Amino acid sequence: MPTLLKSATLIRNNGKTRFSLCTLCPLWQKKINGHTQKTETHIMKFAEEDPTEGYFVTAYDETCIQINGKNFDSSLIIAPDAFDSNWPPASIDDLQSEHFSRIIEFKPELVLLGTGQKQSFPAVEIYAGLIQLGIGVDVMDTGAACRTYNILMSEGRRVIAGLIFPG
Repeated sequence: MPTLLKSATLIRNNGKTRFSLCTLCPLWQKKINGHTQKTETHIMKFAEEDPTEGYFVTAYDETCIQINGKNFDSSLIIAPDAFDSNWPPASIDDLQSEHFSRIIEFKPELVLLGTGQKQSFPAVEIYAGLIQLGIGVDVMDTGAACRTYNILMSEGRRVIAGLIFPG
């Protein structure tokens, strides 16, 4: 069973209250008289998030990724309003430029590429098509991609995560 993300930070965005679902996200801070002070930080159970508001990574570890409470043990694509559990690459070495065609269908502004337990960069030629379309690409280990996806998604960003996971 994967470890649940155990805390969240309250975020107010477009009049809605949402939670960034990340154990390592920065706390709301502001400078007062030259000193940094924490403000409006609320820790709560991850279950407080309403899964009907989109797809979230609810847990992950080296054996599976959990999306809205359901476990998956192979590579997948997650978007705020869509999900594809049949993404073919099982490793960064398997990744090919045509794998990004499915991601482009989701119309992202930013793509997070989770490359497994360690950050590993694919050849630029593999994701050059995204860059040519003006889509940002950020490569990181899968755990960091899960956490970053949850934060950006809860802020209302059009983020897509392609999470490489050995099946």
